[in-house]
Amino acid sequence: MTTEEYLEIKQRVDLKIGACPASKPQGVRDTSMHAYERLKRTGALGRQEHMVYEYVARQPQPVTRQEINNGLKIGINAVTGRVNSLIAHDILEECGRRFCSVTGQNVNIIRVKI
Repeated sequence: MTTEEYLEIKQRVDLKIGACPASKPQGVRDTSMHAYERLKRTGALGRQEHMVYEYVARQPQPVTRQEINNGLKIGINAVTGRVNSLIAHDILEECGRRFCSVTGQNVNIIRVKI
């Protein structure tokens, strides 16, 4: 089996169980990028929201809130509030569930909205 065949099968399985395709790099839909740029330009996007967005955008796969917390070293309450705000502004989205590498629990995963 070639790598391409494996990735195609994995993507079909991931989609079937409701997970985000792990092998596909995160893309950014134009509307999400415009929303992000507009909020950044108007000052409506706070420093922590900017940090959370940049962290999530740099990750090759969707991440959990606790993984964001570990990566940025800011409180989980701050992460949760900023993620929820970015979801409300149509910039980030919850895209499935997986086991968190930090807590070991099955939780929602976050990515830049595509």
